[in-house]
Amino acid sequence: MNCRLCSIVASEKGLYEDDVVKVMRTKNLKGHRERIMVVALAHDFTPWVETYMLKVLEDEGRKLFDYTYKFIILATDYASVPDHPHFIASDLEASEDHRQILGTRWIKVVDVKPWISWRKP
Repeated sequence: MNCRLCSIVASEKGLYEDDVVKVMRTKNLKGHRERIMVVALAHDFTPWVETYMLKVLEDEGRKLFDYTYKFIILATDYASVPDHPHFIASDLEASEDHRQILGTRWIKVVDVKPWISWRKP
């Protein structure tokens, strides 16, 4: 099988990699400061692999998105390579893909750090 995402994963540097997944920046940031994806190293999308991918993306996202309060993990509804298991994580800052983000299924909103309380104790 000739998979574009497999080729990209094999040739690009990742932020995190183990025997199951690789986390890397997306090629197109679409106006975001950071935009990352987790990719399964095999075309294996069992429930265990899916759960593991989401856990790794959340853990790595908490480190990378430390400049904001929240980030989202998105389904790959608009994926350019839909046949290879992967998920996207993005900040919620103003961006080129704002409408696309609103039209994509959000898998999870992840709190990076607590909001500073505006109330006095």
